[in-house]
Amino acid sequence: MRAQARVADPDAPIPPGSFDEHLALDGVQESQLWEGDLLRFPDCTLVVSVPRLPDPRFNETLGFVHAAKMVAQSRWSGFWLSVRVPGTIAAGQPFELIPGPRATGVVELFRARTAKMTW
Repeated sequence: MRAQARVADPDAPIPPGSFDEHLALDGVQESQLWEGDLLRFPDCTLVVSVPRLPDPRFNETLGFVHAAKMVAQSRWSGFWLSVRVPGTIAAGQPFELIPGPRATGVVELFRARTAKMTW
């Protein structure tokens, strides 16, 4: 996205911490998660709470004015996790997705909340 806006090279990494503290997970996407799902790691358990919503600070972080709008259109949001069982996580650790109540999907919640936003 930053490359499309011509504010960074296509392969330029986004510095760690640019979007608060974040966790990159292989093998799971927003479309597979529901509010209340658990991610159980060997030493801790996290719970999926809500999707990340783009805001003006997001535009500033990425360095161009339409970043938040592009994320909203893509439906690729990321999501917030809360700690259910405290512990540590190390790079490359496996995790297990444990389904929660499955009442509200992360993507559906993201669509509902961004539909009311004006850009």
